[in-house]
Parts: sequence; structure tokens; C-alpha cells
Amino acid sequence: MSKASPAGHLVGPDLPVREYSAKLEEVYLNMHRDLCIMMEIPLTLDSASGIDENMVENFYVARELLEQDFGISESLARTIPALNSGPYVAQCYEWATTEAGREMYEETYGEERKTFDTYGERYLDFIDPVNFWHRLRITGFNIGRCLRIIQTRVAPFSPRVDHAHANYFWLEDRVPAFETLDDRLDFLFFPLPDQWGLRGDPYLFCHMAQYAATCELPKISNGLQSIIESLFMELTGRSLEFAEDFCCEPYAVGGMSSGYICPKWWQKEALPLLAARFDALLEPTATKSDA
Repeated sequence: MSKASPAGHLVGPDLPVREYSAKLEEVYLNMHRDLCIMMEIPLTLDSASGIDENMVENFYVARELLEQDFGISESLARTIPALNSGPYVAQCYEWATTEAGREMYEETYGEERKTFDTYGERYLDFIDPVNFWHRLRITGFNIGRCLRIIQTRVAPFSPRVDHAHANYFWLEDRVPAFETLDDRLDFLFFPLPDQWGLRGDPYLFCHMAQYAATCELPKISNGLQSIIESLFMELTGRSLEFAEDFCCEPYAVGGMSSGYICPKWWQKEALPLLAARFDALLEPTATKSDA
């Protein structure tokens, strides 16, 4: 299991995904829905407090599942990207520290606030304007970060659910601020290959994709190969040019030959696949410059 996160924080898992979790997908979608709605600023304090409570509850469920090294399907990760909560978090901070935020709060929630005064300690963070915006800011930051982490935790073997045609009502009438995927290096890792080398290769491939999510696409193919070689060394402790198959303990999930890595598969299949996808991305740019 990955290291446990302290207090109310979330530390990104330090071990590879070991197994698919339908529950993690469920809480991902729940948090995605609630944050998408909350980013529009709910019209009532009752809805704001309820959505915030739901998000916090799902956050702790997601954190526990991440610490147990569960992951989501490739389909969900590519179809429903994480939300870019940065501008929303910054706006909440501004409203918490300016008179404009207090005025907006009073205009929106002034009348309802009078009834909330009688609800007790549970709603203390929502009946004071400064606390209200700070509460939304903190939850928005935590949920946005949690979504980004989950999106990179793709399980090698998972159900092929058609998320593209599922009914996600909160996306129908909104244009959410999705995280940008096509300028990140992990964009090249999907779809996952149909064939693998040895049993540890799928887990290493998905783990490398997670690391690649923090890297921008290089400008040239040689740069891509250099990054992949560096990540391979960092994750396995071996050079990509290593000739023999070897066992890498973090990718051993049980069974004979579990955790074994095939460098030849990486050299002959994985690297050419990633390079071909990279070149395909560059083709439109090359065509424009030639014109």
C-alpha cells in the first residue's frame, strides 16, 4: 500500500496501481459532478453546505482507495478529464478578502442566512461571508487536486465502459473547465497497447503514464525517447537497453512471473508506439509550416 496521507491532506500515491476499482470511479464522478456545480456558486446556502459535505465525504473515501493503490478505467480517465479548479479557487480567495465578496454573499444569501443562524454549529462556516468563501476555496482546491490525481491512476486491466455515451447530466448544460490533456506527455500512452511483453509491463506502462502526466510534450522525437529512458530508469532501476528480462517488485501483483519486465518489448513495441503517436501529433504542425 502507498503511504497514508496526514490529517485532511492528500499525498499522491507512491506505488503503482494494482487493481481497478468501480468504487473509485463512482466517487470520482460524484466529486466531478459536485465540483462542477459548486464552481457556478450555488443559489442557496442549503445547497452549498450539502454539496460541500458530499464532496468532503467522497474525498476521504477516494483518499483511502488511492492509498490502497486502486485505479480507474482508461475510458473514464480519457472521457471525463479532471476539472481545472484553479480560477474558481482564486476567485473564492479574492471574495474572502474583499468587500466585493461580502456584498455578493449578502445579495445572494442575505435572507436565507437569517434562518441558518438557528441551525447550530454545523453551518457556522456558511453563515459568515469570509468563512463561507474560505470553505469553498479549501474544498475546491482539495477536490480539484484529488480529481487530477485519480485521473492519472489508470488500471492496466479494467472494464471497457462507454463513458462517452453515458448520461452525465451535470455536463449537458455546462461547459466545464476541463484539464488540458493534449499537451501532456501521458496523452501518448492511451489507448493502452493490445499486447504486452511480460506480466509486469502493463503495470509499469500505466505507472509511467502517471509520471508522464507532469511532463509537457517535447519538441522533437529524440526528446521523447530521452524522457522515456529516464522514466524507465527511475521506476525500475535498470537501463532500457538492459538485455535480459528482470523482476521489478513494485509491479508484482501475484502469480508466477508477476512483476517481470521485458526490455525488448519496450525497445521494439512500446517506444515505437509512443514515437508514432508523437509523430502523428506533429504532422498537422508540419503541414501548416510547409504551407
